[in-house]
Amino acid sequence: MILRLLIFFIFLFTSNLLADNISKNNYDENKILKEAKKLDKKILVFVSRDNCPYCKIMREKVFPKVDVENIINKNFIFLEVNIDHDFLPFELSKNFQGMTPTFYFISKNKKILNRYLGAWTKKDFLFILNENIKK
Repeated sequence: MILRLLIFFIFLFTSNLLADNISKNNYDENKILKEAKKLDKKILVFVSRDNCPYCKIMREKVFPKVDVENIINKNFIFLEVNIDHDFLPFELSKNFQGMTPTFYFISKNKKILNRYLGAWTKKDFLFILNENIKK
């Protein structure tokens, strides 16, 4: 009997630890969608990973540019999802091919509008942003 209780508590303890590791997505999808509808914005998901040199290029050379930052802030709810630490929101894992960076443009109704793979120059990324404002 004691052995069964011990096994039960070990199982209970380890399952709680596993549950903590599984639920590593910090994004409240419903809250994000509600905010997108309220602000009439699309959602821009930037999928990255820890040792991705092209993600670093985007973070250091493209995102900080004032015109890029202004367009993103005005028209999109921006999420960076590091797949080494977080799960992809909005069921994007069904569409994700494992390449980083990947950019998803999502409607306020949770529909994937566009997906772009790779790093971009400021000029090209501005074009991508403007194309997705129109959709």
